[in-house]
Formats: sequence, C-alpha cells, structure tokens
Amino acid sequence: MGKITFLAAGLWVICILSSGILYAENSPDNNLSDGMEVQEVEPGYKLLLPKGTVIQKKGDLRVVEGPGEYAARRFEEYDAQIAEINRKIETLQKKVEEIKNVNQR
Repeated sequence: MGKITFLAAGLWVICILSSGILYAENSPDNNLSDGMEVQEVEPGYKLLLPKGTVIQKKGDLRVVEGPGEYAARRFEEYDAQIAEINRKIETLQKKVEEIKNVNQR
C-alpha cells in the first residue's frame, strides 16, 4: 500500500509541476527579455532565440541561424525599409513642390 501511495503522490507532483511549466511558457508575462521568443526546434525541444531567428531543416538536422547571419539578414531588411521610406519621402517632396507651384500661380 505504501508503494502505491508513494507512486500516486509522485505522479501527482509531476502533473502539478508540468502544468506549471506549461503555464509559464504560454503566459503572456513569462519574463522574456525584449526581442526574445521561445521557438520549438523539434517536438519537446525548445530554444530561447531572438525574434525572427530562422531555423532550417537540413536532412535530419535543425540548423539555427547564427548571430552573424541573423544580424546581416536583419540589416538587409532594415536597408530595404529605409530605401522604401526614402522613396516615399521623395514622392511627397515632389507633390509638395507641385502644390507650391500651383498655389503661386
């Protein structure tokens, strides 16, 4: 009887702890640093990585993007966004000049 009680108590403790871990991972206030997220590499295997980190599957391997690759890719994205913003600014400046010319006539 003592072994069964001990086994039941052990299972109960495991269930309580695992539910607490699952709650902590899925709660919105899980105290992750800004810009970080938990990504599941494989079922049951999770990593804390910067948001947007790419994980590639190569055969049976999962290759996590290195910090240099991550930074280079993000800088390219930022450069593209800045170029788009500059194009919009130039278009707006041309429209402002057109409006000034129309109002001066």
